[in-house]
Amino acid sequence: YKAIENIDFSWYEVMAVTMNGVWKNICPQFVHNFHRFKKVDEVFSNLVTLSEKLELDLQEDDFIELLAVQHKELTNEDLMELETQRKGEERQEEEVTEEPKRYTMLETAKGFSLFEEGLL
Repeated sequence: YKAIENIDFSWYEVMAVTMNGVWKNICPQFVHNFHRFKKVDEVFSNLVTLSEKLELDLQEDDFIELLAVQHKELTNEDLMELETQRKGEERQEEEVTEEPKRYTMLETAKGFSLFEEGLL
């Protein structure tokens, strides 16, 4: 049983670069040489600038966290913690009766044009 657990743990440590190196001579059609966008830092910088223009107060770390891929399933403890956080947030939302931010048609149009600019 421990051997199988070790194999499972080790499998998640194998990187795509390693797998590509192994398979590129056998089945090159299945090898992906994509490592990273060349201008990924510029993309994150544009996203932060866009969020500032929209007054969303998001930082580069927020986008990195949003795009991070989870490789393992959530445990029961993780799910219970998430549920506790959700309930806490609901209570805080009930306590705070802050007026939601309202946008004019012009501001909304400007926001969408900024999104289009960011996508380009």
